[in-house]
Amino acid sequence: MNYLPFLPRTRGVVVVMLALAFSLPVASYAQNWNSNSTNPWQGRLRGDDQQRFDSYYKKWIENRQKKDKSEIASMEVRMLDVYSKNGIPSDVPYDYVASPNVALPPMGYENRGRLSGDDQKKFDSYYQRWLEYRRKKDRDQIASMEGRMLDVYSHNNISYSTPYELVVSPNVVPSVGFNPGGNPGYNPGNPGYSNDLQIMQAYYGVPGRQTDVAGRLQSMVHGNSLNLRVDNNTFGTDPAPGAQKQLYVVYSYQGQQRSITVNENSDLRLPAWDSGSGSSPGYGNGDLRIMQAFYGVPGRQVDVSGRLQGMATNNGLSVRVNNDSMGSDPAPGTAKQLYVVYSYRGQQRTVTVSEDNELRIP
Repeated sequence: MNYLPFLPRTRGVVVVMLALAFSLPVASYAQNWNSNSTNPWQGRLRGDDQQRFDSYYKKWIENRQKKDKSEIASMEVRMLDVYSKNGIPSDVPYDYVASPNVALPPMGYENRGRLSGDDQKKFDSYYQRWLEYRRKKDRDQIASMEGRMLDVYSHNNISYSTPYELVVSPNVVPSVGFNPGGNPGYNPGNPGYSNDLQIMQAYYGVPGRQTDVAGRLQSMVHGNSLNLRVDNNTFGTDPAPGAQKQLYVVYSYQGQQRSITVNENSDLRLPAWDSGSGSSPGYGNGDLRIMQAFYGVPGRQVDVSGRLQGMATNNGLSVRVNNDSMGSDPAPGTAKQLYVVYSYRGQQRTVTVSEDNELRIP
């Protein structure tokens, strides 16, 4: 699930991955993905189909959180109708097709292994049967399997918005040409999991006004390296006139996924660090680096990564998660979450904190 911009199912190291369910706010996903893309499904829909799908997807997530099985199934059948119209296989996770500003970001894999033996077997069985019923568009059985999977979530204290692909056993997930979060063991044959430099996500602009430049960057890779000036001329567009823009990149190199953010009029150099040491320019192995941070609810989030990085002191961070500390209320009247992807002592982690609770890192 791109679970990713940042990414903005970022569909991990970013890694994105905020997942929340969070996703990265982006304005444009019009580019056609080619065979080198890590997610060949995003960008397949156009215009009205994408708008309809995003609407169904958001309602599907909302109804999962309510465990409203009838409405869950209704939204699934509608999403599958869009799949059929656009030639998308029924087992492709919905997160891969939803727009990046709507989809659950690529979360981390902290839920892997959380289920006990019996629960894992049951969940895997429900998931496989759910995929079968999706192919048949059997609304009643879809609802039944969704209810059972969410019961397992409840029993194991897993958020209802967590993508099923992050909980099911890796060998059960269908191979649909995408490896969310670069998880070892998840569709290991996909092209983004090699020693080559692969651009997995790339967005240029500011939150809410960004352009997808992943394909453009991949075409500029030479000899497994990439060096360029980050500016409007390089990307052929100015998505946010008058604003200081940034380039956000998620890439894979030598079996490891990393992310980097570069300010406009600065240079991008990839790979940005020695993957063996896990260090990057300006960041020692012991440094705390906020790689992604989003506050809000799916579809209504704000990027607070820079804000959190500025709050870090002595390689630690402690803050009460609320509208005041995050600087805005992106979803008035709704219980929000903060999703953070960070790197500390050479290890990347994700954490999700509910509103009015404390974020503590490490």
